[in-house]
Amino acid sequence: MNKISEIGQGNLQNNMVDFIIKIVLFIFSPFVAFFYSLPTAKKKHSYFFFFGFAFFWCLIQCVNYGKAIGFGEDINSYRKSFELMASSKGYFYVDNLQRYLRFETTSSGDKDIYADTMEFLVSNFTDNYHIFFAICGAVLAYFMLRSFTFLTNNQNYKNYSLACLILAFMFVMHAPLTKIGGIRYITAGWIFLYCIFQIIINQNRCYWLLLCITPLIHFSFWFYIIVFVISYSFRKNSSIGIVLIIFSFFVQFIVSVLYDYLMSLSLPSFLVGEGPGGEFQEQLDESIRNSSLPVYILKGFLIPLYPTYIAYVFYKYRDVVRKESETTYYMLLVSIQFIFFYNVLSVLPEVGRRFGWLIYTPISYVLLSSNIYKMQKGLLYSYVFIFAYKFILEFNVAWTKYTTLEDWFSSPITLIDKYVLNNPY
Repeated sequence: MNKISEIGQGNLQNNMVDFIIKIVLFIFSPFVAFFYSLPTAKKKHSYFFFFGFAFFWCLIQCVNYGKAIGFGEDINSYRKSFELMASSKGYFYVDNLQRYLRFETTSSGDKDIYADTMEFLVSNFTDNYHIFFAICGAVLAYFMLRSFTFLTNNQNYKNYSLACLILAFMFVMHAPLTKIGGIRYITAGWIFLYCIFQIIINQNRCYWLLLCITPLIHFSFWFYIIVFVISYSFRKNSSIGIVLIIFSFFVQFIVSVLYDYLMSLSLPSFLVGEGPGGEFQEQLDESIRNSSLPVYILKGFLIPLYPTYIAYVFYKYRDVVRKESETTYYMLLVSIQFIFFYNVLSVLPEVGRRFGWLIYTPISYVLLSSNIYKMQKGLLYSYVFIFAYKFILEFNVAWTKYTTLEDWFSSPITLIDKYVLNNPY
């Protein structure tokens, strides 16, 4: 008994030392504390530093030329729209709200009301767009981290495990804060995913109500709700899984071959391009186009076809998973159907790309909860090989475009003084 007590006290002391180190690092730099906390994501206090990173990451976004440009589909438009809202003293919001209630597009080009509502609320006490971005980032981070707890609270998740760290990246990196230009879509996406986990894993049907507000944040989620309703309705039926996998594989393969042709069609921009974080995505696509043949193969074939291989593996192990956990089994079948819809929707490049941001979060959970990642290590580590270059490009664009290296190694006090109290940008 004494030995168990000593072990418990030792763990408590280690946690306290770890927490103090993170506090010191956070005082030095929230970003350093964030990276130090990643290997210990299972510890509850790590979430404080994850949230702090999210808040300050959004706070330091700089759009130096925002006042001089027209509306666009990126972070620049949010600054201009917010500053117009602040100067209009509420008239701009009332006008947009009336347009929305008449089922018209708002003056900023949106078909939803979330961004305008956030701009109106924040502009009542400040005209500083950095604070606006930080508050929007805090809302996004809340639902992202609430979703993330489903992964880290799982008994199979281990601190200091490389495999679990890869699964953690898979869980969050396809809809990250670096895509802040798509704040409406990413926020709606994390609320959507959080509701899915609550409905399937915790069997909490109250979250259907929260799920239904996502179209108010981004209008496209009316369609995603329909997709989830279909997937949820067939969650107990695995017989159609292999048919869906085979059919969608050929659809995705054909789309990969004809991608450039599809992008050249005279379709509405929301179907073929200019989606969330438009300027960010344009720079990313340009970087890939200028890359070597192996990278083009990654972009054109391996990245689009990788989910289909995951669907095949899930179908292969479905009976094993069902014996271990009924809820994980349901999430597995929903993931297969999400992959099917992702492949089919890829005939409309922008719609497919957006939906592709959402599919890896439930996939990551299933891989961990079912221990499939241990039986298919090649599947897990090939993920790093396939997506590493893409994430590096995204990080480089997000870092060099809107932030500075100096800010990454500045204390919270310095950042607040620079962007909240003085705000020279």
